[in-house]
Amino acid sequence: MIVSPCKDCPERFIGCHSSCAKYKQYRSELNEFKAKRAADKDERAFASEVKGAVKRLRDHKRGSDRRRRR
Repeated sequence: MIVSPCKDCPERFIGCHSSCAKYKQYRSELNEFKAKRAADKDERAFASEVKGAVKRLRDHKRGSDRRRRR
């Protein structure tokens, strides 16, 4: 995880985020990280849905009595 530059910053004051170059860089990196993580989560969810659909189709083709035995 990306560490905030604000921790223990000697130049910190109320409202400094709007003028701090270090914070702006940190925020853009954090936004990129979150966007990548969200995209990865969407990809994993899609893969899980596809696997579930394949399993349901396979079970359906094998017959309903096989599903009851489990």
